[in-house]
Amino acid sequence: MSAENTVKSYIRTKDIVAMLSISKSTWWLWVKQGKVPKGIKLGSRVTVWNKNEILKLVSQPSLNA
Repeated sequence: MSAENTVKSYIRTKDIVAMLSISKSTWWLWVKQGKVPKGIKLGSRVTVWNKNEILKLVSQPSLNA
């Protein structure tokens, strides 16, 4: 199966902050600072991120520094 045929999965803010054990405000600060990628807006109050990108971030020890 080629990369173009893979199914992308997305993750929401509440799941990311639970994974990282941080607050929502910290997550949004990191987004603003560019420490983490900007999300994809699905609506006025819904933003998602590519799950694979977030899993890579979680494995980086420098994220919480």
